Amino acid sequence: MTYLELLQRALAEEIEATRLYLACMALAPREDLGVLLEINKDETDHVALISSLISRQTGRDADYAAMVPGVD
Repeated sequence: MTYLELLQRALAEEIEATRLYLACMALAPREDLGVLLEINKDETDHVALISSLISRQTGRDADYAAMVPGVD
């Protein structure tokens, strides 16, 4: 598996994790929502960062992390 393929797989898994956390939020007790929101923010940051790495590999110049304010 190439570096690009690994990045693409990582991106797909981050998107899946984001969906899973959103499903958790739908059923979570109110007191857990803050923690789940923070986890979801981290996951979406990962999506932006990995997308930027993919762009660098493919030559399609898009810095997704820079497009999203507050990406850590």
